[in-house]
Amino acid sequence: MPFFELIATPKETYNEAVKQFDAQNFSRAVLLFEKALRNGYTEATYTRLACCSLEGKGTAKNAKRCFELTAIDAQKGEKTAINNLAYLYNNGIGVEADKAKAVELFKKAAALGYVDAAYTLAQIYRKQRQSVSSQILCRDYLKM
Repeated sequence: MPFFELIATPKETYNEAVKQFDAQNFSRAVLLFEKALRNGYTEATYTRLACCSLEGKGTAKNAKRCFELTAIDAQKGEKTAINNLAYLYNNGIGVEADKAKAVELFKKAAALGYVDAAYTLAQIYRKQRQSVSSQILCRDYLKM
């Protein structure tokens, strides 16, 4: 075990995991993300691990685990995780597809200022084009 790991704080461990992830050393990154979690550092760590689980980077592909990890960060109000959870619901990844729940979560992420969620909502409402209210919602979300 490198000396760094013996003395690193959970945040330092997380930061090193991000560096390893960015360098595409995914197996090492996953180990460090998990260690940061075990030692109490939760800020965005679940979302990072969820990404690894979804794509099979450094760990086996596991859509259900991706969903579970994303839900943890989303429950804490993390806007990226809320958007990602909406995506998982919308596409039935790791969970049964639920378009209504997806829209609810995209709205929540957009309200928190996550621009991608607002854009996705605009696209959803644009596809609906069934009513004047859908067209107004589409326009409103594109303005965000």
